[in-house]
Amino acid sequence: MKCNLKGRFWIKTDGTDVKAALQESLRQELNGDVDLLDGKLQDIRREYEARISSCETISEDNNISREDLVIAFVALIATLEEDIEFLDDGLQKRAVWESFHSKFHSPCTPVETLKSLAWGIVEFQTLLEQASFFTEQIITFIADLNLSRSQAPRASNWSLWLKQSPGYLQFLQNLFQKKQICATHILVFMVADKQRICKAYAIPTQYVPYKEIRDQEVRDLTKKIKIETTKAHLKVVGVYYFLT
Repeated sequence: MKCNLKGRFWIKTDGTDVKAALQESLRQELNGDVDLLDGKLQDIRREYEARISSCETISEDNNISREDLVIAFVALIATLEEDIEFLDDGLQKRAVWESFHSKFHSPCTPVETLKSLAWGIVEFQTLLEQASFFTEQIITFIADLNLSRSQAPRASNWSLWLKQSPGYLQFLQNLFQKKQICATHILVFMVADKQRICKAYAIPTQYVPYKEIRDQEVRDLTKKIKIETTKAHLKVVGVYYFLT
């Protein structure tokens, strides 16, 4: 491009499908999510890391006071109540059942697709039961702490929480896999010399993992590239869209 500063350039987009990947590896590295560069994915990941950190603080702080333990448990209940609302909405309002039944009655639906949809329903139901269970347990912990002020601050409740915290961490991991969206496609943005004088092929400049993407979202992403291209004194004459 430096060799053809007066040239005219096209911005091209091409979508390709990819296999669903693990969103969190054994090394706790997060990847494989939809990221439309709007900051929503980063917000979810920050929330996830904060909740993991909060749980680990309760479990690892041997000197935590009774008052701080109650405050921490109350905060856990508040987030669990939001989780229950989210899971109930996912199971009912987001038409998980309707999606399954519509595919079930279609003769062209592959068996693997039906299995995946059915498993998704089971996952939502299981997570909803787990969220309710942890909420009830923590409410009991708080009640016991308030009634037994004369005892050690964390004599029984803290030890019980230590036994349940690994299950709670696993619950959080599975929950946020539902809040996050696993990418099934990659949208690649490329810049190409219109006359192809210097490069006979388009040069990739950016890629975006996505599952479903609207035309307006593609235009917004393309707009950012146009701005950067203009800053580099390259004249953009059009945009090609190739979406799968």
